[in-house]
Amino acid sequence: SERRIRREAIENRLLESYHATVEQLRAEMMEGDTEAPDTETGDAETGDADAGDAEAGDAEAGDAEAGDADIEHPETRHSETGHADPEMQKQAIRHLIASDPAAAEKRLADLRARRDRLGEVNPGAIREYDTLKERHEFLDTQRADLLKAMDDLRKVIRKINRISQEKFLETFHQVNEKLEAVFPRLFDGGAARLEMTDPEQPLETGVEFLVHPPGKRLTRMSLLSGGEKALSAIAFIFSIFLIKPASFCIMDEIDAPLDEANVYRFNELLKIIGETSQIIMITHKKKSMEFADILFGITMERKGISKVVSVNLEGKKVA
Repeated sequence: SERRIRREAIENRLLESYHATVEQLRAEMMEGDTEAPDTETGDAETGDADAGDAEAGDAEAGDAEAGDADIEHPETRHSETGHADPEMQKQAIRHLIASDPAAAEKRLADLRARRDRLGEVNPGAIREYDTLKERHEFLDTQRADLLKAMDDLRKVIRKINRISQEKFLETFHQVNEKLEAVFPRLFDGGAARLEMTDPEQPLETGVEFLVHPPGKRLTRMSLLSGGEKALSAIAFIFSIFLIKPASFCIMDEIDAPLDEANVYRFNELLKIIGETSQIIMITHKKKSMEFADILFGITMERKGISKVVSVNLEGKKVA
């Protein structure tokens, strides 16, 4: 960078000196054209003058070549001498203009164009470049980290979607299998099943519950009566529960919409579930109470004072 700045300074000084010398030589040439040449010289003098001119021409040619070399490579001369010699520059430019004015004009135009292309010199450009480079490297590292995090996140999402789809389809088929056993027990016949609205996209699909009560055609739950809807919901809930039975099953007024016939079938199902789980049910149905092993009642003999009454129908000790 320092070498470039020094070179630019040399070229600028060369251009200024070059331009001044060209203007001075043009003025001298115009003055020389107005003076008449001296023609009163002898043959011998003419011969001597021709010989001298030839020698001078050779010298000028050599000087012109040296001047061209100085003009073409000013930074070389500057590096050899340590500083630019204005007198030698003027002499080289003078010989170049005398030998080929058109080439000198073209060279001057080229140097001016190069100077204009260089523009203004910014001494802080290197420091600014280092700062921007450091900032670019930092942002590039952050971008790489962000892209890696995005790739890792996409991998996790794909893994979650894959596992979720597998679990959903597995549970979906298991619920349908349990429905085939639970629904006929509650309805004393018939069938029910789950269907996906968009089987091609299990993670985006909806699920329809199709019910076929005995003596009726296959239909949706929205077209059933209140009791049939309640029994269908109970069948669906217990189908899910029976896949992985829990230790306890608590129900609150689940048999409220059922009539006596349906309550009897519902309690028969509770007996099967009660083999693996302990059932706690809040109810006001007498038929449901008859199927219980132990009853706990809440009574209020005095106003504002509640009392728990228990009845052990099986004769088992209550903890």
